[in-house]
Amino acid sequence: MKKKKPFVANKNHFNFFFGLLLCIISLILTLNTGIVARVLSTPFTYAFGSFSYLIYLAINVLGLRLIFFRKSFKIKLNNYFFATLILLVSLMILFTHITCLIRYKDEGTYLALSDNETLNSINYLTSYKNVFDEINGGYMNITSLGLIYHPFGAGLVGYFLVALFNNLFNVSYGGLIVGIVLAFFALLLYFVPLVLRVLTKDKNKKSSSKEKKGTVSDIGSNKKTVIKVKNIDVIKTASQIDPDNYESEIIGSPKRSTIISSPTFNQLDSEAANFTINQSGMFVPAKFIVDLAQHVQEGELPLSRDEFIEEEIVLERETKTEQLQLDFDALPENRVETGQPKTVFAEPKPITPLEAQPSPLLNRDIPSNPPLKERVRWIPPSTKILNVYETSEQEEANRQIAEERKELINIAFSDFGVGARVEDYTIGPSITRFNIRYDHNVSARSVSSMVQDIQIRLSGVNARFESIVEGQPTSGLEIPNAVTTTVAFKDVFEALPEVDKHPLAVAFGKNIQGDVIYADFDEFPHILIAGSTGSGKSIFLNSLIVTLIMRNSPDDLKIVLVDPKKVEMSRYKDMPHLLCPIITDPNEAKLLIEQLCQEMEDRYVIFSNTGCTNIKEYNEDAPALGLEKLPYIIVVLDEYADIVDQCKEISMPIVSLAQKARACGIHLLISTQRPSTNVVTGVIKANLPTHVALMTASAVDSMTIIGEGGAEKLIGKGDMLVQSPLVSRVGVVRLQGCFIHRTEITRVVGYLKDHYETHYDDKFLNLMEKAEQASSDYLASPEFKEQGNNEEERYQAIREWVMSQEYMSISRIQRECSVGFNRAGRFFLRLQNEGIISTETEGNKGCRVLIQDKFSTSSDVVTSEELTYFRSDD
Repeated sequence: MKKKKPFVANKNHFNFFFGLLLCIISLILTLNTGIVARVLSTPFTYAFGSFSYLIYLAINVLGLRLIFFRKSFKIKLNNYFFATLILLVSLMILFTHITCLIRYKDEGTYLALSDNETLNSINYLTSYKNVFDEINGGYMNITSLGLIYHPFGAGLVGYFLVALFNNLFNVSYGGLIVGIVLAFFALLLYFVPLVLRVLTKDKNKKSSSKEKKGTVSDIGSNKKTVIKVKNIDVIKTASQIDPDNYESEIIGSPKRSTIISSPTFNQLDSEAANFTINQSGMFVPAKFIVDLAQHVQEGELPLSRDEFIEEEIVLERETKTEQLQLDFDALPENRVETGQPKTVFAEPKPITPLEAQPSPLLNRDIPSNPPLKERVRWIPPSTKILNVYETSEQEEANRQIAEERKELINIAFSDFGVGARVEDYTIGPSITRFNIRYDHNVSARSVSSMVQDIQIRLSGVNARFESIVEGQPTSGLEIPNAVTTTVAFKDVFEALPEVDKHPLAVAFGKNIQGDVIYADFDEFPHILIAGSTGSGKSIFLNSLIVTLIMRNSPDDLKIVLVDPKKVEMSRYKDMPHLLCPIITDPNEAKLLIEQLCQEMEDRYVIFSNTGCTNIKEYNEDAPALGLEKLPYIIVVLDEYADIVDQCKEISMPIVSLAQKARACGIHLLISTQRPSTNVVTGVIKANLPTHVALMTASAVDSMTIIGEGGAEKLIGKGDMLVQSPLVSRVGVVRLQGCFIHRTEITRVVGYLKDHYETHYDDKFLNLMEKAEQASSDYLASPEFKEQGNNEEERYQAIREWVMSQEYMSISRIQRECSVGFNRAGRFFLRLQNEGIISTETEGNKGCRVLIQDKFSTSSDVVTSEELTYFRSDD
């Protein structure tokens, strides 16, 4: 019989029962029924009088919040808090003054700090004691809520305040004056911020009306007018989204922006305001009517009638890539970016590149300067939609176990006679590093040889010895924590630098000291990630992608995703930041990388035309030149080993990108589960300077990635070794990667898809069809016919040789027949179209030869020395 798991109470259960207890206590105190209730309420009544009911009400509200929301209130010390506090004090003074005025109206006596018969004043303590003694005898008989009708006023506190201010002003109505002044001051604190907002809004309207007149900037001989186009803005500032009310805040009733004047939205029906978020993180459609009559001003484009804006979002809709159109309700502000010219440049003369032969794989057009287009105003997702994790209990448990392990290690050093000791330790998110100091005549090798003995004394726990710790005069012994502390993605993301200075900054994780380690793609500039199953490779990859899309707009950053597994990147489907649909076919991935190489060359031609050397300089000068900014492109290749196994030719264009693509803003992020040397070659490692090794299957894989062992001893779940000159100059650094839940990814992508449209680049669509069409066009072109006999004779010789083989690939034709890559690609596609070679790749062997010449026993091939042919396109 299966045993039931024991019930474990957590913080939510405690909050529920504590809130229930508070509600019961507040109800007992409020009803004031029975001897228990009256005894409990006596201190509150004596101190605050009738205002004690406000305390009971506050206790009740706190209890209800703990019951239903499982958390208490967070007090913000702002002007509203202090205004409420001052208003309560003023009400206590005024209520007590009126109570005493009614009590002593016949005698003309007033409260003071001391008795004075001449001034007809009475001590506030004596007065309040008399009041309380008069009612104390019948206090137990007071009915529920009966304290309000008795002359307690605001209790002893209220009597003291009235007496104090009467003495300060030396008049009988000093408390009344102070109470009125405090009440007036509290109202000012409430309403002054609203007045300031109105004044600021008027100033913004005046400044915006001046800007509507337009400015003209002369750039060379061209004149361009700066035009601002206003559009409907229903996006609320992301930093104002409350996580507790996420549903109502992020998709509730549209509110007018405080910066940009937008049309008034009237609710079309009562049901339109009831929004919810489904489990996948998408938003429910809404309907609003836009009243533009009151917003048509001078300089704005009027509309002929009121328009209905309806949000139509269909989930999991199957559409063709070339016909993908997304409709969104929330339309951010569009503006044409020209900016003010920094320097007057002479009109550059376009450089016409040399004409080349058309490629059999891709259509290569002459690059031109990108035209100016509308840019969408970027409002990044708020960090309040990210998860928060509690770690205090985990840290305390790790600290206790670290003390025990410290004693065991020191005992081991003493037993073996090694002159070393553990001075202290540093507890990180996943491991604890014990700092070891040696005697002057002891070598670090003596401790390194004891690692296995220490593991035995620590009950077989894995230990990693680090002889050199950067910045410390000690060595380190790294041992996994008893309880791994979760590093939240939100904590790591908020520690990144400003977006303006480092737009492509990404965080690797936290080191042992708890510091966030990050780097910029513009500096690394490419990254290689390797790790076995369960190492946290996919989560780390997702954290990098989400970091980039949360910090950059779709106009400034484009991402290319290659996912051979077809499910790992499915959450990013139709995301606004995508340059093209997610690639799942290795052969199409090869064409994509080749197209990126062509994009790289085109960008360098544009830089040459404008006199720039890199993408950063170009984007700074583009507004002044009236040109469109170029976006950064991040290429994510998941399961790189599987891609190379099915398409070996992809390695060459990847190496080309890794060598030259940094300056033009194209960066690679390659991930693999099997880092063998035939996949991660020395050329690729040399051009990808940043290496991240998560838990690997063997020490050989660790050597392949970071050049040394140690990754096989990692504990998984984001535990990693990072080798990068930007992170550490001395060896590798051990970090704990952050954890991002799939619901966080869904919420972030849902926010982006709901507020921004998806626009794919036509150059990266339908690559397979374009390659086949380019090959067919070339075979029918006049250039090919001019080469005629020589080309055909060369093909027939290679065709006869191919039919004598069992397997064939483009690289083999290129290598053994002394043929260029473009020509070999044409021959290979032609052989496939004729049915001689299979279209399916069989591992490292290439494609199987389907038609073989049984009468041909010679494997010799006609080379370039035996037959002259043209190679103008190779």
